[in-house]
Amino acid sequence: MKLTMGEVVDYFRPTSGNSLCDMLASSTKHEFSPDEVAWYTPTYLGSNAMGGSARAWPRDNVPGDERAYLPFWGGAGARSGCCHSSLTSGAAWGQTFDLYAAGDSVWWLSCSAAEAAAASAGRSIAMKLTMGEVVDYFRPTSGNSLCDMLASSTKHEFSPDEVAWYTPTYLGSNAMGGSARAWPRDNVPGDERAYLPFWGGAGARSGCCHSSLTSGAAWGQTFDLYDSSLFDKQAPVSDLSYADSTTGRPWAECGQYTSQWWGVDLGSEVYVRYVRLQNRNDCCAERLTDVDIYLGTTAETYTGNALVKSDVSVLSNVMLEVEINALGRYIYLNRPSAAGLTVCKFYDSSLFDKQAPVSDLSYADSTTGRPWAECGQYTSQWWGVDLGSEVYVRYVRLQNRNDCCAERLTGIDIYLGSTAETYTGNALVKSDVSVLSNVMLEVEINALGRYIYLNRPSAAGLTVCKFYVFAGNRN
Repeated sequence: MKLTMGEVVDYFRPTSGNSLCDMLASSTKHEFSPDEVAWYTPTYLGSNAMGGSARAWPRDNVPGDERAYLPFWGGAGARSGCCHSSLTSGAAWGQTFDLYAAGDSVWWLSCSAAEAAAASAGRSIAMKLTMGEVVDYFRPTSGNSLCDMLASSTKHEFSPDEVAWYTPTYLGSNAMGGSARAWPRDNVPGDERAYLPFWGGAGARSGCCHSSLTSGAAWGQTFDLYDSSLFDKQAPVSDLSYADSTTGRPWAECGQYTSQWWGVDLGSEVYVRYVRLQNRNDCCAERLTDVDIYLGTTAETYTGNALVKSDVSVLSNVMLEVEINALGRYIYLNRPSAAGLTVCKFYDSSLFDKQAPVSDLSYADSTTGRPWAECGQYTSQWWGVDLGSEVYVRYVRLQNRNDCCAERLTGIDIYLGSTAETYTGNALVKSDVSVLSNVMLEVEINALGRYIYLNRPSAAGLTVCKFYVFAGNRN
């Protein structure tokens, strides 16, 4: 879990044998990291607060950290966090913070963080709610924020599929969400529920009302909330190069469970020859069956794009290749089932790095930076490429943004070696590289390795427009 409080970014994970939910409700079940590399088990305060540490633990144990406490994300009656907005500030409750987490699904734990992420990507916010076997979608009514919606029973719109949206008749009680009695049954085809889901109420510690479209109404329902407006950033393709396989993968090696459809922006219109898909091999293989593939020029939803392949089913023990042979920029997988869609790996033959900020296959010289629309993505503090085999890297060329945020490609360390999945364990071959917004910077490397990484240890993250590796003989 990532927690941001003021200018400080911290990371937490559950101690062995505990779940994320166990950790969030406790002050004694978390490990801490300042960088997702070095992990500590802090001395706990052991109070009725959640998270945090004993007094002076960060100051005494973490180099460069002058805080008296690690962050507390809650406590008895607390409506805010504690304690520090910087590594040197004094301790006080009343701190605002955001939580982010990644597990079986990728989701934000605070409405403000979800809204900020959607706004930065130029997308409207929506929320996915799963209760039993039912999946519903909600978004704020015009003029209201996600936080406004979550605290109200009269500020939401509803959709059963993220395509058709309704403004329900509201119950208008002190509960949150939901609808007037019989509204779903009377207005949504195939829905026999008496109420839309309520995600809270005065004193409620659970949800209401239905675990299926035909079950009776009752409080005491468990449910999950997700930001459903994600587009591509949390895609289930986590590696940077095509990895062949004749089998499926366990959940730990897969991407996320997502809603009934998922899509990728290929960056520009390209000719897609074929795609390859990989399923889970431990359970739930049906979530990658009867999938329709769409390709076209319409962003944010599969509707409006051409259906290029229908009824695709991927077994749990194959890497399935599906011929496309069509032009488009946005490619989508759609599985219209409440059980959702799970994709372990998805490879498009027209590209090399699915989530990497390098979207073209040939070197394009330039003396300037590029606007965001022509760049890759904003990523975490480090990013890397698998070169496929050990090669002698003579030099690399990097290109920055020219419209804003050029500082995100400054103070970069470059690592090269034989260790996959993280830059640690590889050799530091160049340090403190900074790329201006109006150049294509060439950096001499002259070293052997298979995995090359860029690392920028800053909470502001790393943005790379283009990154080219030039390899050859060492003589």
